[in-house]
Amino acid sequence: MLPRRKRIGKKLFEKILTNKGFFVDSSLFSLRVFSIQNEKDSRFACVVSKKNAQSAVERNRLRRLCYRVLSEIDTKTKIQLLGIVSLKKASLLSTHEEFSSQMKESLKKASQFLDGKQTNR
Repeated sequence: MLPRRKRIGKKLFEKILTNKGFFVDSSLFSLRVFSIQNEKDSRFACVVSKKNAQSAVERNRLRRLCYRVLSEIDTKTKIQLLGIVSLKKASLLSTHEEFSSQMKESLKKASQFLDGKQTNR
């Protein structure tokens, strides 16, 4: 599980949803990422809707899987990220390895894009 300081709180979550950022779509999840400054760590939130997982048990299992994968991935990049991971129905049937590999690829794409965007300024 991600430590609380690496998760996005409710107030910050609502503020992030209104802003535009870099969007990565995968078969298992959608990732919306923003670059932030003056932060020590990257922060993430995992979201599962009732439409995708009916029972609270399934939603919590998916959320825990997402946070576990994010805590395993080294998110120390040149730039710090704020990310919202919206899990899809297909992630119910995915394995830990499959989810982890797709998350690594998506975060790599996002950090490369945002890093290039900051150096162009």
